[in-house]
Amino acid sequence: MPINSFDNYVLNWKPNRDEIGTPIYRSLASLMEADIKSGRLLANTKLPPQRELADYLDLNHSTITKAYKICEQKGLIHAVIGNGTFVSPNANSASSIVNQDDTARADMGMVLPFFKHNRLIKDITKEVLKKPLSEKLFEYSNPLGSQSQRIVGADWISQFGVDCGADNIIIAAGGQNALAITLSALFSPGDKIATDPYTYPNLIALAGMLHIQLVSVKGDRQGMLPNELDNICDIENVQGIYVMTSLNNPTATMLSEQRIKDLSDVIKKHRLLVVEDDAFAFSRQEKATPFCALLPEQTVYISSLSKSVCAGIRVAYMRFPQKHFIKLEEGCFNINIKAPSLNVEVMTEMIRTGAAKKLVQEKREMAISRNCFYSKIFPLAPCEPESYYQWMQLPEGCSGKSFEQLMADKRIKVFGAERFSVGENTKSNAIRIATCSPATKEQLEFGLQEIKNALEHILA
Repeated sequence: MPINSFDNYVLNWKPNRDEIGTPIYRSLASLMEADIKSGRLLANTKLPPQRELADYLDLNHSTITKAYKICEQKGLIHAVIGNGTFVSPNANSASSIVNQDDTARADMGMVLPFFKHNRLIKDITKEVLKKPLSEKLFEYSNPLGSQSQRIVGADWISQFGVDCGADNIIIAAGGQNALAITLSALFSPGDKIATDPYTYPNLIALAGMLHIQLVSVKGDRQGMLPNELDNICDIENVQGIYVMTSLNNPTATMLSEQRIKDLSDVIKKHRLLVVEDDAFAFSRQEKATPFCALLPEQTVYISSLSKSVCAGIRVAYMRFPQKHFIKLEEGCFNINIKAPSLNVEVMTEMIRTGAAKKLVQEKREMAISRNCFYSKIFPLAPCEPESYYQWMQLPEGCSGKSFEQLMADKRIKVFGAERFSVGENTKSNAIRIATCSPATKEQLEFGLQEIKNALEHILA
């Protein structure tokens, strides 16, 4: 037995030798994944150096390297140059956010896009079904969308500064479906995509399923820092970048025009493929210039209608460079999730008649009104008045996860920073508050006041 195989050898993670099967590196990766997901290995735990673990287990260093690589590709661990390898901050936290909480006294967790307009959607659906040959909407149809539907889609995204024709549009079953198509069709397992330190949680979950590694890039209140992206691309083999140009989810950061231009220069230099998720472009009265307009041959632009028009009708428009058409078309067929023809036709009718633009303007005004309550109760906190949600920093030593649980005990739902975290975010003392989600302003004001009371108690 090697001298370093004794049980009292000091390591932060000691897999049970009796549980190691073959092939050894895959078995080790599975044991590590199980320990991370069960909570035995907590977020931000520093893992044993690969050579020490190999020595302890009496294995080749390359075997440990392969095991670590598998877990890294799944987003479970990440390496910090010069410091070692750590369990990812969100590895033990729920990241996919799908359900609202009907039992909450104030649900400010999941971002719900105001449901008062659903009666209008219902009436328009009735009108669509009265049209001649509407029964054909229940037949098999082109999974990319019909020519006329794609023309309307191109017209819709033109208001956000995206110039394209119908031949460069694919209609997907919502933004998450569009992301799944894009990542599975244009990236491979092991590829790296640069993101903000806090990003869309369903992207994190999807990247993990596809074994795509997300690489965190530092930023400030104007968004991702161009020099940080440039440095990481010099060090890492990064293939793409995920950006939410108009409004980052969860931090509500809005990229400035200069920041978009500077980032575009770095993206062009490193030939990155841009996945531009502009789901909240509608919320900004003053539109940002999309990366798609500056880098049309490097950008897949995604515009979901779930938050802007209707959450239950899953429709999103994807604008893509023509050179990627075949791969994306295959992705649409392979994923086998198609936006139902009736849903697409209802959205098409909403846009054609101008009802969608009117509805969007009303939702923007409702969001501004909701955020007035937020600023009233938290006058010193940063607030994006047009956003559906706000990002609140918590006192030092109070993690987002612990504050989320504290509020859950009071039946107030918010989401901690850990749900959105990518890479090395040691200070996860923040929460996302969805100001648009409570059913009434009274529920919102009650929930915000409860958060304020909890913060005052922590600081007392």
